[in-house]
Amino acid sequence: AIDPHTTYYNPSFAQAFNEGMSNTLEGIGARLQMENEMVTIKEIIAGGPAFKDKTLKIDDRIIGVAQGKGEFEDIVGWRIDAAVAKIKGSKGTEVRLKILPAGQDISAQPTIVSLTREKIVIEEESAQKKVKIVKGEDGKDYKIGIITLPKFYIDFAAARNGDPNYKSTTRDVRLILDSLKAENVDGV
Repeated sequence: AIDPHTTYYNPSFAQAFNEGMSNTLEGIGARLQMENEMVTIKEIIAGGPAFKDKTLKIDDRIIGVAQGKGEFEDIVGWRIDAAVAKIKGSKGTEVRLKILPAGQDISAQPTIVSLTREKIVIEEESAQKKVKIVKGEDGKDYKIGIITLPKFYIDFAAARNGDPNYKSTTRDVRLILDSLKAENVDGV
């Protein structure tokens, strides 16, 4: 009531905020969307468990989730956030998914996919660099480093826990600047 810069987040909003700020998430490495009452895989994140396993495909539908060796829960008709909460989890834990492959009828025999959750860094939203050769007004070629920064981010939890390699805009841009210096660019 007093501080205009403080906001209460319920647990699911707090988790989403922390994942967005840290550019990381713990789970199977797939972006999910609700389609016709079913959780559908819309993207598989490079480097994540789903990517490494190569079993899941775009437009596969997840109809059941089990934690480790536990019983399957039918998630058809669930809200997307409730279903995602069952699929995500701490790195190193196992999740089993009951999958209806893309294009198959609802009456088809589902397949079971078992994945071990991991911490996934969302690279496309991290600072990136490229080097371009630009012709100057004097006719000479100049090597110019370009840093693309899609958003600001920091992994507060990893920084607090003393992880020397925690993700942050400052650390990543510093590393990029050091690498551009090593490449002897003429400007950034």
